Amino acid sequence: MENLTESETRTLAAILKTNAHSYGLDDHFQDNASIWLEYDGAFVYCYRGSYGQKGMVVAKYKASSGAPGYQRARYESTKDYGPLPEGKYWVLLMPNPARVAKHDSRTGELLANPEGGIEKIPGSVVVGGHTLIYPGWGNTRARLFADRGTQTFGRSNFYLHDSHKGYSHGCIETSPHIFDLLMKARQSFTKVALMVDYANVDTSTYGESDK
Repeated sequence: MENLTESETRTLAAILKTNAHSYGLDDHFQDNASIWLEYDGAFVYCYRGSYGQKGMVVAKYKASSGAPGYQRARYESTKDYGPLPEGKYWVLLMPNPARVAKHDSRTGELLANPEGGIEKIPGSVVVGGHTLIYPGWGNTRARLFADRGTQTFGRSNFYLHDSHKGYSHGCIETSPHIFDLLMKARQSFTKVALMVDYANVDTSTYGESDK
């Protein structure tokens, strides 16, 4: 199974000020009273309570994952096209959410932030005399770290983000309101878990996030 990369494990261990290998990330990351998210291919649900306990629904947002022609759970292993693989992920809330995502000075591509957390998408950047914008990302994103034990098929750098295309390249595209919820959660919690759980391999991962 795919584990967190060594770099990601070191980053999380530093943030949490603990030894991830001694305690186990999964055990250390449990909150006794918290909120958690679930993506089922159509919506991101926010539940109140411990991870896996589907009690009170706090919020529900339309959400899509995967590129056109690949928006079925069966394509979860297809790099750059399939939807987010099933499993458990983490959104770290401690990093400053006012940060603006950095870009590659040669290509303009937005870079993955090893600290994770919520980031703003730059309105535009100038690369090689050309102005680039990022409608495919939307305005805000939050990195998803795969939990150890989550099989990602060699794929990485997944995010929640608030574009309005109706598709993605493996991230979850969803409502900008989810970031209001995460900002509120940040006042009480250091991280939020996300469960990706598709009913079967034919489950559609187009959730009308473009409507």
